[in-house]
Amino acid sequence: MTTAPNTQSNWQQFCASQLAKSLASRSAEDQVALHQLALGLAAAPPTPSHFDLAAILPDWLDDGDTDALNGWIYQQRQRFEDSLRNASPHDHHHRLAALRSAMATAGIDVWLIPRTDPYLNEYTPLGDERLWWLNGFSGSTGMAVVLRDQAALFVDSRYTLQAAQQVDTASYQMINSGLLTPRDWLKPILASGAVIGFDPWLISATAADIWAGFCAKQGWVWRALTPNLIDGLWADQPPAPLSPTIALPVTFSGQPASEKLAQLRQDLQAAGCDAALFSTPDSVAWILNVRGADVPCCPLPLSRLLLLTAPKPDQPMAYWLVDSRKVTAQVRDSLPSGVAMVDSGQLPQLLDQLPKQASVQLDGGESPVALVQQVTTAGLVVQRADNPAALPRAVKNVTELDGMRLAHRKDGVALTKFFCWLAQQTAHRPVGEIEASDYLLSLRAMDPAFVSESFAAISGAGANGAIVHYRAAPATEAMIAPNMLYLLDSGGQYLHGTTDVTRTVAIGQPTAEQRRHFTLVLRGHIALASCQFPVGTSGAQLDALARQPLWQAGLDFEHGTGHGVGHFSNVHEGPQGISKRAWGVPLKIGMILSNEPGFYLEGAYGIRIESLVAVQDAATAPGFLQFETLTLAAIDRSLIDAELLGVEGVAWLNSYHARVYQEISPFLTPAEQTWLKTATAAL
Repeated sequence: MTTAPNTQSNWQQFCASQLAKSLASRSAEDQVALHQLALGLAAAPPTPSHFDLAAILPDWLDDGDTDALNGWIYQQRQRFEDSLRNASPHDHHHRLAALRSAMATAGIDVWLIPRTDPYLNEYTPLGDERLWWLNGFSGSTGMAVVLRDQAALFVDSRYTLQAAQQVDTASYQMINSGLLTPRDWLKPILASGAVIGFDPWLISATAADIWAGFCAKQGWVWRALTPNLIDGLWADQPPAPLSPTIALPVTFSGQPASEKLAQLRQDLQAAGCDAALFSTPDSVAWILNVRGADVPCCPLPLSRLLLLTAPKPDQPMAYWLVDSRKVTAQVRDSLPSGVAMVDSGQLPQLLDQLPKQASVQLDGGESPVALVQQVTTAGLVVQRADNPAALPRAVKNVTELDGMRLAHRKDGVALTKFFCWLAQQTAHRPVGEIEASDYLLSLRAMDPAFVSESFAAISGAGANGAIVHYRAAPATEAMIAPNMLYLLDSGGQYLHGTTDVTRTVAIGQPTAEQRRHFTLVLRGHIALASCQFPVGTSGAQLDALARQPLWQAGLDFEHGTGHGVGHFSNVHEGPQGISKRAWGVPLKIGMILSNEPGFYLEGAYGIRIESLVAVQDAATAPGFLQFETLTLAAIDRSLIDAELLGVEGVAWLNSYHARVYQEISPFLTPAEQTWLKTATAAL
């Protein structure tokens, strides 16, 4: 079995060789605190340059000590990541056996391992990557269901190919969760009286209700169990991440936190609530105008917020439940009057201070069932409702929209430079998928406002492009070379906003089949981008527009057509979306969504064309809305069949390309301008 990083002995050796002089005069408590802080920093992504790491380090460290400590943090982070990334099939087999032994000891017949964390995040801290640790699956969503004698891994259509590559199919059945749910899979397998165990911090209250009802009908026992069984098996499991926070000025956010809190309190009072518990980091970050770097790609601090509608005179109006070690003085000073910081684990004590039978509103779909249990244990009444911050967060204000436009202009410059470079390079040599995405990241990082990727880039050459959420790794990397399609889905987090864009390009001469499939996808993309729809329309009602050209050819794609996007926040944000699912939230002016139809031919190539769009008034039709395309990046003309695209499609594309050239060309070199001029020439 791969040896896990021995953090304690590693730290002791480091202190003896690097920090001995400074630590000699410090108390044992100071030394322990420094070690825990360093581990928390190692469990977080590298601190972006915009976040002041020195602001959360002890002031008794001198510059030399700080440099040495940063080196240790970097090395320990690599050890944490390598223990997940480099685990062998033997390791995963041993871990599965150990889990089954722990299940037997606990009297559990089935153990659920969802890929999430106590905040139900899409991007999770290293210490919450239990599914990856157990069986090697590193995708952003999935669930393993482990029984004493068999196991299954449930993933959606985006990850079916990836899961089969990463996970031992002799130990796990690979199941598309869109076709069969874990509950329905278990139904013919389990006898009455079987015990299904779960971690109540890793499943939403809404999902837990569904499971509990299903189990009751089958005669199964639905049992919450903490601590998580895997946590007792994972040697040197990374701790909760600690990364410095920043305050987001009103020049970026467009609205003071005090105004957001006042409006939310007014709305909650109207709903008859005594308090509300905001359990997702993106909601809390939006409300308080703060950002962090605790998890990859999402500039958010892990935290919750308890908001009181009628606090007592000596009581704060809101409690920010956050690890104070990562809150800088700048952020403390930025908090509105009446907001108190409280340690993350103090929620039960706060709830005990509320009057018995007081109502606490929370979103059951966003809140772990453990939070509901804490509210009810305190003698309070749970009032379930949609997150009251979700809709105002989704409707971007003027400042946020202007920031998103600026972010996309900057992103468009980086993308144009990249595709110009790629065309030059592939004319003479193959380019690796990792080299390509790394080069694009370096171009984005040249902008002073760039903070990080908004998700791990999907850089797929040839057949890898057909894996919807493919992530290049040394073991799977393909070369981008002539006579193939290359799909690049990537995005950036800028202080101004968040981007997400996919372009598919032909390397060399595309085939007639590739041009036909690409043009059908483009027709769907244009149909959605140019549609006009009445106020009150939801994304589900628009989804078919993007699919119709493919449907007419007997083709389709399995993923959603569009997701909401946050402002310098989560790249996937609700409540809006465009999907086959019954997504009943009406689209409103200021919402931002992706427009990303695609087509995937397994083993051959993938095609996706994605731009972000903002909902705006339709100027010529009162009561109607339309989309403004924010993304500024050329669409590969060599892959377009102009006759199949049609007159209206060609006109839309020519207009879009003219805009791309006008807005992007001033920031390019003469050679890049020449390339873009050709790439955006009229069809």
